[in-house]
Amino acid sequence: ADRDALSVRVSAKGKIVFQYRYRYDGKPCRLDLGVYPNLSLKDARQKLMTAKALLDEGKNPKIEFALEKAQHKAEHTFSELFDVWYDSVCVKSKKSAPQIKASVQLHLIPKLGDLPLGRISIGQWLDVLEPISERTPAIAERFLVNIKQLLKWAKKRRIINENCLSDIYAKSDLGVKKRRAKRVLADDEISLLFMALDNSRTTYKNRLFVELCLMWGCRNGELRTALKSDFDFDKKIWVLPWQKHKTGKVTERDIIRPILPQMEVLLIELMNLQDTPYLILKDKSNDPMSDKAPLSIPYNLMQWVRKNTGIEMAHWSMHDL
Repeated sequence: ADRDALSVRVSAKGKIVFQYRYRYDGKPCRLDLGVYPNLSLKDARQKLMTAKALLDEGKNPKIEFALEKAQHKAEHTFSELFDVWYDSVCVKSKKSAPQIKASVQLHLIPKLGDLPLGRISIGQWLDVLEPISERTPAIAERFLVNIKQLLKWAKKRRIINENCLSDIYAKSDLGVKKRRAKRVLADDEISLLFMALDNSRTTYKNRLFVELCLMWGCRNGELRTALKSDFDFDKKIWVLPWQKHKTGKVTERDIIRPILPQMEVLLIELMNLQDTPYLILKDKSNDPMSDKAPLSIPYNLMQWVRKNTGIEMAHWSMHDL
């Protein structure tokens, strides 16, 4: 015996187990607290105080300890729950879902993937996110937004007890500053752009794509995923369904754009290139143009301008059109 009903039991094989003997509902009970030396005498006394406090609250310490142990066994890791959230929520609601998954698997899973999601602390999250924010603030912000959504999803389903990142923000806590894009092509740069489109080895499909993006001033993704049926040549309008544009999920309103004569000529040429429902196809495929395809177009055109005119254009992207 030690004190306060704490004792040790030594088995025939020499195993030493700390025990708490008590009465619950008038019946004698015995709770194994842990095995020495894995559990020290000091820690056994502390664990005893926890058990006695539960008894004072009218709870059976043996049952409460068993429930806590079972809860720990049932805990799911960050990696496991991310996969479930990704398949049930992310894929269905985010166009950039594949990029999100790839980034998480590259930067977060190796460091936190095997840890129980509900027990990853704010400090552990920030230890991973802060270095990323110093290198690539935009990616750190994307991580924070998506992980907060994952934690909120898990909390609503009672998988975890709290969303420890609910009060963490990209600007104030990670130092992420949003910069509005200010790049605009001047008239002489647009002349160089058309010169490159006319004379470089840019495919005819990509040339028409760039010219239409420039004429409408639209996001390239809106044109890249458009269906031929979205264009009404009788009414001279392009109806962009609300599901396909950035603010559509908020407004639930389609965007209606005019089809001017110059645009109509290019659209008809583009539609005649292939017999599919999509306006623009991925190379050697019947699928719509991928989101990665437009990334190299500006670079190739700028390279042509540099080699053939000696002019070094300031960097621009499809979004800048």
